[in-house]
Amino acid sequence: MSKVERGLSRLNTESFLKMAEILSFSLEDFGISNKNYQLNKDKEEILKILLAASPKKLKAYLEVLKTIDKVLSE
Repeated sequence: MSKVERGLSRLNTESFLKMAEILSFSLEDFGISNKNYQLNKDKEEILKILLAASPKKLKAYLEVLKTIDKVLSE
């Protein structure tokens, strides 16, 4: 943690989200305002999953979401 505080190291997204959860930080504490994005609990949970995803998982999630969106739009 000391290295992170001194700017010598960075947390990966998963560790960052775990720390935020342990310390009871919200997305708004990091500049993502519920007022601007109107996040509800479901959207916030989806966002956390996406932020923690590997590039491979992120690509898969995107394809699934595009497919679901297409089906629901018909």
